[in-house]
Amino acid sequence: MNINDIDLNNGFKMIEASAGTGKTFTLSHLALKKIIEDNVEPDKVLIITYTRKAANELREKIIERFNLFKQYIQNNEKKMKFDSLEAFKNHFPIVVEIPVAWGEMDSMQHVNHTVYLKWMETARFEFFEMLGMTELMQETGVGNILKSIECRYRIPLTHPDTVSVGAKLAELREDEYLMEQSVFSHKHLAIAVEAKPLMVMYDYQKLCKTLIPPQLKQRILDLS
Repeated sequence: MNINDIDLNNGFKMIEASAGTGKTFTLSHLALKKIIEDNVEPDKVLIITYTRKAANELREKIIERFNLFKQYIQNNEKKMKFDSLEAFKNHFPIVVEIPVAWGEMDSMQHVNHTVYLKWMETARFEFFEMLGMTELMQETGVGNILKSIECRYRIPLTHPDTVSVGAKLAELREDEYLMEQSVFSHKHLAIAVEAKPLMVMYDYQKLCKTLIPPQLKQRILDLS
C-alpha cells in the first residue's frame, strides 16, 4: 500500500510490521502529511510510544522529514527565483560571466562535467579576492582550502553559450564556511549546475585547520 493512500481522517489505524521495515519512517511521514495537508499545528499532534529512547528516535525522524520537506520547498523556490538573468544576479553578490568554448565540449557533444568545476573555481576566486584572502595569506599564512564540493547537474550545455557563475555564503561556522554556487545559462535562461563548496580555514605554516579570523569573518558576513 502506498503510504500516501492512508486516510488519517477515517478512524483508528494500525501499522503492524516486523523490526526494521519502516514503521518509524511511516509514522514520521504521516505526521508531516497531517500537518501539511490538513493545516494542523505541530503542537496539536500527539504521538505516544513505549520508551524515552523510542520517543527520541521518533522525534529525530520527524524533524528529519520536516528538514527534507523544507529543503524540497527551498529548491523549488530557487528554480522560480532564477527564471531570469536579472534575478540570478540579484541573488549572488559575486557573478562572473564566462563564454562557453567549443573545446569545452566532450565526445558526447556537451560541456564536460569537469568544466563546471573550473568555472565555479573562477567565481570563488573572485569571492576570495573581495575578502582580501590573498593579503591575509601573505601576512599570516592562513587561507582557504576546499574540503568538499557537492554538485547537482540540471541541464547539459553546449557551444555557443555564455554562462553566469554566482558565488555567495550559505553558512558560516567557526573554522569553515559553506558556499552556494550556481551556473546560469544565457541561452536556456535556466540553472545548469548547483553546487555547495565547503571551505576550511587552514594554517599553511602549522599545517592544520584554524579558526576563521574575526576580521575575515566580518568581511564574509558583509559580502553575504
